[in-house]
Amino acid sequence: MTNHLNNQLHVGAGERRGALTVFPVWQPRTVGRPVTLAEVGSVMVEELAQPTVPKLQVSGLSEKTVLVLEGDLMLGGQQNRVAIGSTLIGRGQTVEIDVRCVEQERWSGDRHHETGRERASALVRSRTDQHEVWRRVAVERETRGASVDVTGLEPLPGQSGVLIAVGGVPVLLELFADEEMLAAA
Repeated sequence: MTNHLNNQLHVGAGERRGALTVFPVWQPRTVGRPVTLAEVGSVMVEELAQPTVPKLQVSGLSEKTVLVLEGDLMLGGQQNRVAIGSTLIGRGQTVEIDVRCVEQERWSGDRHHETGRERASALVRSRTDQHEVWRRVAVERETRGASVDVTGLEPLPGQSGVLIAVGGVPVLLELFADEEMLAAA
């Protein structure tokens, strides 16, 4: 994180649930925010003409710029994928994005992917190699029963991000353009 952001962020009091603490984060509002994949009909996601595991083709269908967030899941196609990194896509623009497979073995299906329903956890969404992603997906499946109850944690007015700490150590900072994008994610 760059120094100029440090002066613009406000971190509120955290709410603790077991070893997990969630802190609300506020930042100055932006004007003309992009839409996200959670906002239905914003993009079309397809396999490339010559399908390959680490790339998908995304076409902007919205009147606004679309933000594909790191961790957005694209379900279907030859296999389910997760976006590696965030990408802005202009109206009518078609872009190849970097992805990783989140399901081993399957390489069949059609060209089209569904989007906007799910995001991968912070454990899975990183700029790592494919085998490491599969390893992390396996770890997540094994630990799925060890969850923390987060019911009642709702974004506060104007909140546009969260800081997550585990055992008192910050592990994840998620920032969005505004509270609507946070709620959608």
